[in-house]
Amino acid sequence: MEGILTLNQAKAVGSSTVARNMGGLPAWLITNTVFNSGGTPAGANPTDGSGSHARTYSGTTVALTEANVDSLAELMYKNSGESPDYILVSPTNKQAVSKFTGPAGTRFNKVEDKTLRTAIDEYETDFGMIRIVPDIFLAQSGDVYAIQPEYLRVAYLRPFQTVPLAKTGDSDKKLLIVEYTMEVGNEKAIGGIFDTTG
Repeated sequence: MEGILTLNQAKAVGSSTVARNMGGLPAWLITNTVFNSGGTPAGANPTDGSGSHARTYSGTTVALTEANVDSLAELMYKNSGESPDYILVSPTNKQAVSKFTGPAGTRFNKVEDKTLRTAIDEYETDFGMIRIVPDIFLAQSGDVYAIQPEYLRVAYLRPFQTVPLAKTGDSDKKLLIVEYTMEVGNEKAIGGIFDTTG
């Protein structure tokens, strides 16, 4: 589900012959985005924030930086007055965040502390504390999502249910059915960093 929710696909109503699609998170984000616009093609936001158009990824990727995260936090605060509760990152980008050094450019460890701590699980910006959450199910590992859960939800049209299927030998088979979509309550209160090497 996380892979589908973060997939760069436009929403489609569907027809009697074509399945309908929900718009993935990248297709909704236009206000609070930080991305590399270089490369061929150049990265670009969807034409509107309705989920009806997919975004364009850059042909060139760059490493995630502390400046990217700071820029995103500032954009979100300016446009919504909110700070993200957490940021979803790929394992590679989680390691990039753990190398952040802060504004002074140096991290300190106490001499008496014999444990080297290299992970950063919370990042405090001028606009609030953000939890850094690694996610192995992101559809595009180079995407970084800043989430304010109050404004982004999964809406279920049909909740999870299991239906027994015909038994084969000793195995029991079941069909798992669910129908859901993404509900974007306020596009200006969520954001993303795109085209990272992730």
